[in-house]
Amino acid sequence: MKTRNKLASVRPLAVAWLLVLATASSTSAGPDSRWYVGLASTQSHIGEAELTQQEIDAGAVAVDRIGRGVGLNVGYCFNPVFSLRLHITGTEHETSDPDVGFGLVGATFEGIYRFTPERSLNPFLIGGIGSHTMQSRKDAIEFDTTGSSIVLGAGLFYMFGEHLGLDCSFGAAFINWQEQTARITLPDQSVVEASTSVEGSGAAARFCLGLTWWF
Repeated sequence: MKTRNKLASVRPLAVAWLLVLATASSTSAGPDSRWYVGLASTQSHIGEAELTQQEIDAGAVAVDRIGRGVGLNVGYCFNPVFSLRLHITGTEHETSDPDVGFGLVGATFEGIYRFTPERSLNPFLIGGIGSHTMQSRKDAIEFDTTGSSIVLGAGLFYMFGEHLGLDCSFGAAFINWQEQTARITLPDQSVVEASTSVEGSGAAARFCLGLTWWF
């Protein structure tokens, strides 16, 4: 319960961070006031739990701490230094049981503050809020655990020209798990679903490397 309260108290700070970035960069629209879209190869890193021999004998499944997938960015530059974007990622983690799948999906609204937009090498900071879903499945049974999240990070653009740039970034998502949903697909393809509230917290790191195109 204490951890959940701490995350809840930090969420307004994340919103304030976005407002501060927007206010600090509220200059008149410049040549970088435009839309952009990016696609990246993504890695997610989660904590790796050590299983006891008793748990292994009982059929417990270990999850690889490193997952791989893709990320999509769609954003708008309000001026040369500040932009807002929707960042969507999905990664798949291998497990010790080939019949069990495990994935992590995130969707966050993020503020980007660029330090040197006039240069080819362009570092930036990331701050945002959103949600993450932890997915596990085996045969006809699926479990989703969903919660709100706060994202902090940093990155680097390397511009090849006016429109195309290399985007490299890393960050961490601090997640407040709130709901768990179980689904069972019956032989007639109908779905039975049940949800329950949960309390807990977690964190996941991410690394993205891709290309971004400014229109």
